[in-house]
Amino acid sequence: MPINIYFYFIIFFENNTLRIILYCQLFWLIFSLSLNKHKNACINIDC
Repeated sequence: MPINIYFYFIIFFENNTLRIILYCQLFWLIFSLSLNKHKNACINIDC
């Protein structure tokens, strides 16, 4: 396994703040994409 991927997993699993931010962004990405199926407006939701 490349060392940079190894450090990325350390940062991802040990940094709770980063993990919460990534999950929040992923949730809002899916949420806004599902809304865009019904509305043509571009929705920007700030976590």
